[in-house]
Amino acid sequence: ELLLLGSQTDQIPLLLIEEPEAHLHPPLQARFMQVMQERAADKSAPLQIITTTHSPILAAQANLEDLTVVARAKTYGLQKGATKLDADDYRFLRRFLDATKANLFFAKGVVIVEGDGENLLLPAIARKIDRPLDKSGVSIVKVGHVGLFRYSRILQRSSGDALPIPVARLADRDIPPDSAAHLLSEDRKTL
Repeated sequence: ELLLLGSQTDQIPLLLIEEPEAHLHPPLQARFMQVMQERAADKSAPLQIITTTHSPILAAQANLEDLTVVARAKTYGLQKGATKLDADDYRFLRRFLDATKANLFFAKGVVIVEGDGENLLLPAIARKIDRPLDKSGVSIVKVGHVGLFRYSRILQRSSGDALPIPVARLADRDIPPDSAAHLLSEDRKTL
């Protein structure tokens, strides 16, 4: 298809691809997305590519501002200005977005957690009270550091309709040891 689009310049330069992940293993999915982005960015032969996917691997490889989330028959673009992300957040998140974090684009609900403890305990607690998160379509996204809570703002809109995907953030309370008191502000508690 790409060769045909390049050879027939009188046609509309539009390529629609539905779920290309269906027959590609993960490394090829990532490579596929790279090739599509390179081709779309080629100024000598402009081409618009629209791809639908359920693959967090493809979503993780895409430029964040090029993504559009479809939820409950509505579309929500993630371009700059449409979300509550700051302009520099896009570059920051691009560096850290991987397939496990990109799962948030496909969830019915998202819990952003800081560390391993929350990542392990939250599903166990939910199962214990007979509310397993996976049965509800809730994804847990471990970000490893509170600075990465920027992920929770990906789905927050700056105006207009809110995405119908609830997002919760859960951080632990890191309490420094007494020996670190001299490094902290006076109001910060230690052990």
